[in-house]
Amino acid sequence: MRLAFVAALVLAAAAAFGGYFWVTKHERISQPELQTRVAEDQGAKAVRCTEHTGNGSVWWCAGLVHKRSVCWLIQVSVRGKVTIGIGGNRCRQDSELAALMGRDSRIDKPTLQKAVAKSRSAKRVTCVSRSKNDAVWWCAGVVRGTGHCWRVKLPPSDVLQVMPGANRCQKVAQLRRIANARA
Repeated sequence: MRLAFVAALVLAAAAAFGGYFWVTKHERISQPELQTRVAEDQGAKAVRCTEHTGNGSVWWCAGLVHKRSVCWLIQVSVRGKVTIGIGGNRCRQDSELAALMGRDSRIDKPTLQKAVAKSRSAKRVTCVSRSKNDAVWWCAGVVRGTGHCWRVKLPPSDVLQVMPGANRCQKVAQLRRIANARA
């Protein structure tokens, strides 16, 4: 009986150590693999990524989409699932990525529309910039057959903020048609 208890204790300790190693030391994704995945998924060129945690769970990537500089915040799960978010101006803080960032690091319209569509599970997303520096956009899209309107904010150092836009889309002709869609 005691031998079984000791064996179970040793097995539990080995499993705990293995789990700790898996979570903290395990390489979730390699830099070249991540750069290729971001380039393919976002339609970007000249993608460069830097790791911002010791275990590869958070990366910042910069690249060019339609000749504009874009920064992404990448999160990689322990199982290797890659989640791509908008990184704002984070890449300017990284010496390796700053060179890829042009004068204007604001997101371009196609990338924004794709990000909104993905975050809201929407189709036919169209966006219109409502500020001089492209920090605020109005977007309309169709979710489950019904039109929706969103106000999208791009803070300088934060992730994309998508909020209900109420009647804002009614003021812009190209958004009105999509926002009024019904199944």
